[in-house]
Amino acid sequence: MGVGKNSISSFSNIFNYSKISYKENILKASRQLRDQQNSPIDTAVFWTEYTLRNDMSTLRPMKTRHSYWFQNYLLDVWAFLIAVAGAAVYGILWISKMILLFFSRRAEASKSLQKLKKS
Repeated sequence: MGVGKNSISSFSNIFNYSKISYKENILKASRQLRDQQNSPIDTAVFWTEYTLRNDMSTLRPMKTRHSYWFQNYLLDVWAFLIAVAGAAVYGILWISKMILLFFSRRAEASKSLQKLKKS
């Protein structure tokens, strides 16, 4: 499957069009952003003063009001984390037990071989 002249010209048209479109979109967004009554610093000062003047905690709805008590305290998350940590500790202990059993059996086997050789 080869690349023909039509596909190359269509790719170049797409890339050239996207460059022009991208530049136009950026210029349009820039014009829209700069079309403000106040400067951005004045807007930031206004909203900072507004939040200090008015108690914003009364304006925002409390999302915890509609959830269960165990969700408020994140007990489900803590239970999951404790279960994962417990499983990890159990796995580490089990692996270490298996390693110790392997080496102890190996040592016992070598001791019994030495006893057999001596007898």
